[in-house]
Amino acid sequence: MASALFLAILVNKKIRFASVYKVSLFYPTMVPMAAAALIWMWIFTTQYGLLDFYLGKLGLSHTEWLNDKDIVLWCLVAVGVWKHTGYYMILFLAALQNISPSLWDAATVEGANSWQRFYRITFPMISSYTFYIFIINIMDSLQAIDQVYIMTQGGPADASNLLVYYIYQHAFRFWNMGIGSTLTTILIAFLFLFVLLIFGTVGRKVYYEV
Repeated sequence: MASALFLAILVNKKIRFASVYKVSLFYPTMVPMAAAALIWMWIFTTQYGLLDFYLGKLGLSHTEWLNDKDIVLWCLVAVGVWKHTGYYMILFLAALQNISPSLWDAATVEGANSWQRFYRITFPMISSYTFYIFIINIMDSLQAIDQVYIMTQGGPADASNLLVYYIYQHAFRFWNMGIGSTLTTILIAFLFLFVLLIFGTVGRKVYYEV
């Protein structure tokens, strides 16, 4: 989420080829997750993958990216970040473009530096967008299954066996519908309580422009 905000601030500036950058950054969002998982599975393939190929050019040893239980989860995180950052960036960009430039100009005249303008003006003004993106980001993370199913099947040694894929295993591979239904109910209840908690705490401090 922080990377999406950073990119949105960059492309919001008046720079050459800004439209090209926006399209390039948003493009991964249009790629289906199944296709994205296949692309990244090729990138992470040991010895023959794109990542190991260039690391080999630098004289670094090959790494078992998807077969190392200490690394595999971070590989899945990388896929998720690549896939969703462009979408979050567009939302942040819309928020930034709704802020009146006169606010930044007035702060500059008063002697505020870049950090003070961001902390005192930009971030509070986009807090409603940040709040929304935070919630959907958590929900997307808890519902991740496509990349797990295609890239790792929950391995190695269940190191990448996320909750939704675990539910899928019990319900549709082991045909244990009782456990699958129970875990699904727990997940839905957790998401419901989480949203209520966030709205009751952080949500009270969000600024909504009227």
